[in-house]
Amino acid sequence: GVDVRLLLTGPRTDHPSVRYAGQRYYPRLLRAGVKVFEYQPCFLHLKMVLIDDWVSLGSCNFDHWNLRFNLEANLEALDPGLTRDVVASFERLRPERRNHAGRLEGQAAVATGQAALVGLDRPAGGELAGSA
Repeated sequence: GVDVRLLLTGPRTDHPSVRYAGQRYYPRLLRAGVKVFEYQPCFLHLKMVLIDDWVSLGSCNFDHWNLRFNLEANLEALDPGLTRDVVASFERLRPERRNHAGRLEGQAAVATGQAALVGLDRPAGGELAGSA
C-alpha cells in the first residue's frame, strides 16, 4: 500500500487565507486515506517529498510557477540513510488527533504547546466539523 501524509502549516502562517482555502480539500483527502497533519509550534515553509529511498527537501513549491519563475531550491537525494533520518524526524513529532466531529483530543497538550502536530482523523462517514 501507499502511505500518503501531508504536513501542512498550522495556525501560525504568513497567509491565513491560503491555509483556510487549502482546508477545503481536507475532507476529500481524508476520505481517500491521506493522513493530514498541521504543524503547531511555528510557521512551516519546508516542502518535502519522500518516495521509497528518494527524498526532496527545501522551499520550492511543486508547481509550474515555481519551477519556471521563482528562485527557490530543494535538495534531492537517492539515499536510504538520509531517507531513514527524514522518516525518523517526522515520526518524532507526536501528533494529537482530532476525532470525527473535529474536536481535538488532548486539547491541553496543544494549548500548552506540548504537541508539535495536530493530526486529523479520517471521518467515519461524515465531514469534519466546519468543513465544506
